[in-house]
Amino acid sequence: MEKKKDKWRKPRSVKEDTIWRCQVWKASSLQRHNTQT
Repeated sequence: MEKKKDKWRKPRSVKEDTIWRCQVWKASSLQRHNTQT
């Protein structure tokens, strides 16, 4: 089962990883801004 999961996860990984990173970066920068204020 894990092998199958890894298989379908790898192709989408690149695009999803980019979106996920963008969201995480936005969230972290927002948190930083809120903490500083």
